[in-house]
Amino acid sequence: MGLQNETPKNTERIEIKLREALESGLVSGSVKKALEEFWEWYDWRYVMPVTIVKEGDYITLYVYYDITEELETCEKACIEHARNELAEDEYSEEDIAGGCYDSCMDDIGRDINEDFGEIRRYLFKCLDRHGLKYDWEDSWDYNTRYLAVDIKL
Repeated sequence: MGLQNETPKNTERIEIKLREALESGLVSGSVKKALEEFWEWYDWRYVMPVTIVKEGDYITLYVYYDITEELETCEKACIEHARNELAEDEYSEEDIAGGCYDSCMDDIGRDINEDFGEIRRYLFKCLDRHGLKYDWEDSWDYNTRYLAVDIKL
C-alpha cells in the first residue's frame, strides 16, 4: 500500500496506429522525427499494420503480419496440385497435407522474414540516427510474425 502523499505514476496506456500517433502529437522531439522518417519509407512499401502503445516513459512500436489466410490458400492449391499429379495410392492424404504445409510455411516464412529484416534494419537506422535508446524483439507467435521495439521517451 502506497503512502497517502505519494504522487501517482502516469500509468495511462494508449494504443494507436503509427500514422495517427504522428498526426495527433502523441510523440514529439527526436522520437517523432525518427518515426516520421521510418513511416515515410514504410508507408508505400508495406501494408502490414504498425501500432504504437504508449505507457509511462516509453512507447512500443509493433509491426505484425498474420500469415494464416495466405498459408491456407497455399496449402489448398498445393494439395489440389498434388492430387492431380500423383497416383492415388502413391501418398496418403496426411502425407500430402503435411508436405504441403511444410512447403508453404517455408516459402511464406522465408518471404516474411526477409521483409521483416528490411523493416527492422531501416527502423533501427532511423532510431540510431536520432540517438534514441531502444530494446527489441523480432519473432513468431504461431502464424503471426512480429517486431516489437520499446523506445525510451
